[in-house]
Amino acid sequence: MIDAGRDINVLNVTGTDGSIGAEGAAGGNAILTAGADGFVKLLASSTGTLFSASGNVTVNADHIVLAGTSGITANSGVVTLRPVTEG
Repeated sequence: MIDAGRDINVLNVTGTDGSIGAEGAAGGNAILTAGADGFVKLLASSTGTLFSASGNVTVNADHIVLAGTSGITANSGVVTLRPVTEG
């Protein structure tokens, strides 16, 4: 779980496969929560930029930027995208 006061960025700064995820077979979830009016930017060039091998993936953000070469994967779960701010 990553909980930020503002923005979360996943980039390829030192390589070609930046990612955040939950490995293993125990149902681990990957959860990103940006601050109010914040961004989650998935700009790394991997279809598994944000992933869970056996659980769910949740992105809580008012703004989501997903590059054409990035992806969100939940191999055995569901992907949920939802806003932080109501309305």
